[in-house]
Amino acid sequence: MPGHYGKSKENKVDNMKDMKDSKDKPKKKGSSWMTFLADFRKKNPSLKGPEVMKKAAVAYKKSKK
Repeated sequence: MPGHYGKSKENKVDNMKDMKDSKDKPKKKGSSWMTFLADFRKKNPSLKGPEVMKKAAVAYKKSKK
């Protein structure tokens, strides 16, 4: 069929059902960096964008030593 690539319609429907079920599954725990960054942002709400990333990276490196 011209323009028909990939999965059939039935497979797409099955995948959509699987996506609905995945909401109920527990999510993986975030990495230590992501956990640290979330806490750092809560403690420093005035920092925005690249500034928060730079300062968080320095603080994270210090905390790992």
